[in-house]
Amino acid sequence: MIHRTLPQTLLVLAVALTTSAADATVVKFLTPLGRFDVELYDDEAPLTVANFLEYVEDGDFIDSIIHRSAKTADSGVNVIQGGGFYDDFTSVPTNAPVVNEFASDRSNVRGTIAMARLGGQPDSATSQWFVNTTDNLALDGIDGGFTVFGIVLDNGMDVVDAIADLGRVNAGGAFGALPVLDVMDGTASDNLVTVDVYVVPEPSVLVLSGLALVGVVARRRVA
Repeated sequence: MIHRTLPQTLLVLAVALTTSAADATVVKFLTPLGRFDVELYDDEAPLTVANFLEYVEDGDFIDSIIHRSAKTADSGVNVIQGGGFYDDFTSVPTNAPVVNEFASDRSNVRGTIAMARLGGQPDSATSQWFVNTTDNLALDGIDGGFTVFGIVLDNGMDVVDAIADLGRVNAGGAFGALPVLDVMDGTASDNLVTVDVYVVPEPSVLVLSGLALVGVVARRRVA
């Protein structure tokens, strides 16, 4: 049987993190119903990912909301949509539109995240995004398709599904299918599905932290 010291164990863990971690960027979405993580398709949709990350890194999605929970019966698709508005119903500031990067091998299937855009204008996406809660293959053939740029990880769809299952109210305009925590409490800010989006630290940062801890433990043992 092999017995490892604590520093050796930490070093093995650090190496494992380095060798097993993917290069893809991961972002976390924090909501009142829980957290879900999304792995971004950095290589497959570089312009779209860069556009999305600019909003994330500028803090533009802090206190934003899920403003639309679409169902097949009323819109032909099943999605939850965010990135457009804050919990006071003001608009998220937008940057220049990004070029559409739809590809047939990145279809709008359940669990993927894609950019929302104007109808008939494939290159009009700015800040708004949506998560496909079912396979919405029809979106692939509309006006050049809707760019899928990531996928929800692990059991994150449990949180997405919980949001999609919430009751909805019609607050007019873009908020015609607004999900709320309690349909009896109207559109008060604390009744909305708020979303904060952050980049998850890269594995290299975790590895460096682990290596630093190895050094600390080793120094203590020497002392």
